[in-house]
Amino acid sequence: MQDIELYQNIVIGDREFPAQLLQNHILKKGPYFPSHWHEQAELHYILKGESDLYCNQTQYHVSPGDLLVINGNELHHGICTLPVHDSLVLIFRIDDFSGETAGRHLLFEPLIQKDAVIGRLFHALFEEERCQRMGYKLSMKGKILELIVYLMRHYVTENLTEQESMRRGENLRRLNVVLHYLEENYMHPITAQDMARLVNLSPGRFAHLFKDSMGLSPGAYLNQLRLKKAHNLLKQGTLTSTEAAFAVGFSDYNNFGRQFKRQYHLPPSQI
Repeated sequence: MQDIELYQNIVIGDREFPAQLLQNHILKKGPYFPSHWHEQAELHYILKGESDLYCNQTQYHVSPGDLLVINGNELHHGICTLPVHDSLVLIFRIDDFSGETAGRHLLFEPLIQKDAVIGRLFHALFEEERCQRMGYKLSMKGKILELIVYLMRHYVTENLTEQESMRRGENLRRLNVVLHYLEENYMHPITAQDMARLVNLSPGRFAHLFKDSMGLSPGAYLNQLRLKKAHNLLKQGTLTSTEAAFAVGFSDYNNFGRQFKRQYHLPPSQI
């Protein structure tokens, strides 16, 4: 695999229990995990606080009792919107738990709100991991299987073919070259043609590929990135609004102000 900053190579070495369990406990507002992607599914069950979680640049506002499902090969990141955020995170590849799902490449609904069955399963799963009584891995594996079946029967939105699944992964690998370039050069003038040349595609084909994978046009993604960088600069309190706008690549302050207010519901001068 090419060494790509946004790609996260998750290795789960426990053959008896091929999953990762994590608990997030965040005590301040702001980003709490950066943009990345991997082949495994990643499920966030929210216990406390509110956050904005992004999948392929689509924003989902989550609160206690919500489950955010990040399907495999989806770019994602998280931002805390309250000072306290607690969540339970499960990372796994469905095919590692059941041969019945192999080759089906199921996609689940991204936001599932206040489902009591899912809440019960997550709490029981993490309680087994906390206590680690005899047979706890078997019990945890059983609860994940029960969760998979429940999601399959109630929350499947799409069933990709093998070719479609491979295409999604390959498209992300190609686009990561562009995303990394934008992260390093967003303050400079960049056109869609510049981005297309990075992956040896025509501007039209590149624009279609980018929007299909990211949910935004290349220009809209670059604008969102610049707004996020400007927001971070303004929070540091060292630059004026005008200085921040030009520092991140905007050449028209009035345009910057309109877009910033649309994105953050406040004028830049109030950050």
